[in-house]
Amino acid sequence: MNPVKDYNDIYTDIKKICEEHGTVTVGILIADGYQQDAREYILHYANMFDRHSDGYIDFFIPGYYINASSEQEAKRIRSFHPNADIRIESNKYSDVIFLERTGLHYGYDQGLFFRFLDNIHDRMGIAITYNPMLILVEVNMDMCRGELEFQKKLVIELDSNSDGNIRRAGMLFEDIFEIAKKNINLYKFRDGIRLRYLKKNCIDLISDLLVRDYGGALKVLGNGVASYRLQ
Repeated sequence: MNPVKDYNDIYTDIKKICEEHGTVTVGILIADGYQQDAREYILHYANMFDRHSDGYIDFFIPGYYINASSEQEAKRIRSFHPNADIRIESNKYSDVIFLERTGLHYGYDQGLFFRFLDNIHDRMGIAITYNPMLILVEVNMDMCRGELEFQKKLVIELDSNSDGNIRRAGMLFEDIFEIAKKNINLYKFRDGIRLRYLKKNCIDLISDLLVRDYGGALKVLGNGVASYRLQ
């Protein structure tokens, strides 16, 4: 799990890894820090998902910044993460995420989050459903120079406003981790943070998994976008 500030953060990281290694599949987890199900389940279990991914794949989580308790702590963090959005907030109880792997506290900025939603709508053609969702993007640098809006995408709604659906997201994440373990994975370091990407085309494998094991059907929306609502 990698909390990030905005669309440009994600786009910059993805382009760099694609330029080095070609086609990769990455995940973007849309989780509103003020939405009860997202906060209590997906974000609450961020560390468990981080551990269970076992170094095979990470999901970007947009709309979050690093929360430092003092200027001294902010200076220390900035020495490792010079381009990060770091804010000084002494109240750690306002944190949404604490990642054990990085040792960092993350706060949630709804303005950043909403701007990211506008970006994926305007630049990727992905409709906003106001539910938590996982966007898998297969990025090929040979296709339109790796521009995200022109790449193959699978949008998985993790909650359809019915009881228990959001908890099935955990089962889905575990299944995706298992697929990742069977495929070549890549490691990259940026400002001291290990980033993990799933190499090659795994969207078809994950699409088959959804229909076979979770029921329902994929919807093809055009422009390389398919969607699925977790059953």
